[in-house]
Amino acid sequence: MGKENHGAGGLIQYTEKYMDLKLHFTKYNYISKFDGSVITGKDCLLYKEELDYILNCLGQNKDKSVLEFGCGGSTVILSQYAKNIVSLETHSMWSSEIAEFLKSEKIDNVTIHNKRSNISDYNKFDFIFIDSYRETRGSALQLVLDEGICHDKTLIFFHDWKKYYHEVNPILSSGLVELVDTVNVHWPPSDSGKPNVAHLGVLRKKKNA
Repeated sequence: MGKENHGAGGLIQYTEKYMDLKLHFTKYNYISKFDGSVITGKDCLLYKEELDYILNCLGQNKDKSVLEFGCGGSTVILSQYAKNIVSLETHSMWSSEIAEFLKSEKIDNVTIHNKRSNISDYNKFDFIFIDSYRETRGSALQLVLDEGICHDKTLIFFHDWKKYYHEVNPILSSGLVELVDTVNVHWPPSDSGKPNVAHLGVLRKKKNA
């Protein structure tokens, strides 16, 4: 697959879809807008608008640290833009599959843990992505605040914002964090006539909180 010029249309483009029969999931190729390189990835359950926003925040210098709750296709893509990723995934079978995939793609800047207690071993992160499956996402956000792993400019990306707003609303009301942005997508995505839905919430810990 050759390099393409995408202009300002977005940071990634789906270029090829095929099945990996060994790992039983769909894989895609993505093309980076920054340098035109092809990224082999796992099926990523993020909409293009969300990925564009997150990757614009990360930038192309690969100098930012990322903490992720729930690993998967996003882990593969974000690893191409982050200095390092710490991913907390409590589903051991799924984390083993992702670890095997990362190894096969020679991606070595991702560390996967199966216990949340490991979070205390690290310094503050530049970005935090909450997209966990088994635990409530509100508790993941609370853990981030309790462990003090945010600096003043840390952005917290909270996936499925509208769906899980009831979990994060009490934390917002407490004054510990503030909502700085939302990323909207059409829902359902196949119908552009439908109203936009806030699908990604962008949070920041309040200063002196």
